[in-house]
Amino acid sequence: MKRPMTRPNHCTGRRRREPRGAAVLEVAVMLPLLLLLLLGAIDLGRAASDAITIQSAAQAGAQYGAQDSLHAKDIDGIRQAVLDDLGPSSVGQNVKIAIQRYCNCEGEDGTVDCDTGSCIDPTLSPRMYVQVTVEHEFTTLIDYPGIAHVVPLRQVAFRRAR
Repeated sequence: MKRPMTRPNHCTGRRRREPRGAAVLEVAVMLPLLLLLLLGAIDLGRAASDAITIQSAAQAGAQYGAQDSLHAKDIDGIRQAVLDDLGPSSVGQNVKIAIQRYCNCEGEDGTVDCDTGSCIDPTLSPRMYVQVTVEHEFTTLIDYPGIAHVVPLRQVAFRRAR
C-alpha cells in the first residue's frame, strides 16, 4: 500500500496531506461562469456594433436629405441612402426606417407646413429639417436571466436642409 504524499509543517513538525484535485474542482466550478461571462462580452460587442451600424445608416439618410429642399422631399432616396450604408450586413436585412421632414421658424413655437408655410415674421423663412429613425431588433446568442432575448435598438439622426 502506497502512503499519501506528505510534507512537514514548519511550526509543528508534523506531516500533513497534500490536497489533490483541488485545482480540477475549482476549474470545474468556475468554467461555466467564465463561459457565460465570455458569451456576455461577445453579445455586448455585437450589440454595440449593430448600434453603431444603424447610427451610421441613419446619419447617411439624414445627410442625403439635408442636401437641399428637393432631396428632403425624396423619401425613397433617403431610404435608399440608409440601405446603401447598411450594405450586406446582417443588420440590413431587418430594419425599420422612419423618415420625417418638418419645418419651424426661428424664435417661434410650433411647426409650419414646409411647402406652403410662412413665418409670423415676414423677414424669416421656415427652416427645414430631415429626421431619420432606424430601428433594429438585436437577438442575443443565448437567453440570459433577467435580460430580454430580443433587444430593440433605435438610432435617430436629423439634419437641417435649409
